[in-house]
Amino acid sequence: MYDRNTEKPWSAADTKMFRELIKENTPTRVIGLKLGRTEDSVYGKAKQMGVSLKPTNQPPNLGRNAGRSSGSRSSGGRSTGGRNTKLKSSRR
Repeated sequence: MYDRNTEKPWSAADTKMFRELIKENTPTRVIGLKLGRTEDSVYGKAKQMGVSLKPTNQPPNLGRNAGRSSGSRSSGGRSTGGRNTKLKSSRR
């Protein structure tokens, strides 16, 4: 179990470990657990230090289209190959 450092000032050792954990892309919750701090405290310290907690190894937008190549649109599995796809009526 980790000791809680609630309302204790950040020591130089805590700050050094904090910087190392950020460089390793450690999740915010894990940083908090390792340092005995809440997630809010971790976010506050990062803001105070002017450090980003966003992972550096992921693209910034992982929204609805994650995994799709840019510019591709779904056509429901049909490819038109750029041709006009209007069908002519075969009435007699």
